[in-house]
Amino acid sequence: MSRSSDIVARSGRRIAGYLGGSAVLLLGSWYALSPGDGPAPPPVPAPEPVVALGVQAADADPAGRSFDDFDPRPDHVAPSPPPIEPVPEDMLTAERRAWLADPGPRVEVDANAQATLESARAAATAELQKVLDDRRNSLLRACGGKDASNIFVQATFGADGKLLAREFADHGNDTAVRECLQSQPFAMSIPPPGVELRVRGVLAPR
Repeated sequence: MSRSSDIVARSGRRIAGYLGGSAVLLLGSWYALSPGDGPAPPPVPAPEPVVALGVQAADADPAGRSFDDFDPRPDHVAPSPPPIEPVPEDMLTAERRAWLADPGPRVEVDANAQATLESARAAATAELQKVLDDRRNSLLRACGGKDASNIFVQATFGADGKLLAREFADHGNDTAVRECLQSQPFAMSIPPPGVELRVRGVLAPR
């Protein structure tokens, strides 16, 4: 009886082992063939910075902006800014109060004198240019500057119209030509302008 019992026990253990192995294979095959949970959903894009801060996307789009007070009419004039309110007297500094009490002499622009000065300046410039045009050839021939580029002349006249100083300046010419022109005798006068004037002319080779 014991021998038969051992055989039966060993057979049972073998059958149990076979069944257990089959169950493991079946479970592995089922997991391998199961569809799972499907593809992962695409990531949700992060909100735009302006939207994250509470600003609507349409407001942040430059193409979508609008101005309620914009008037496309060419004759539209923007409203003038509000007038500047004066500072209350009790808020003025001591220096400001003293200046308001005595602002000092007021400088008045003499329009007539300004117009006279501009007229004298224009006349002196024209006179200088006329003299330069008349002496162009002789000056340049004396200094070997026939092929020189434009040479600028600045002349200063006194209130009596006499020439006080003149200076030649150029760009790209030989320094010797300019120095030679500066050494040439150059005397002229203009109608007395009443004030000292400084004007400019051009010595232009032909």
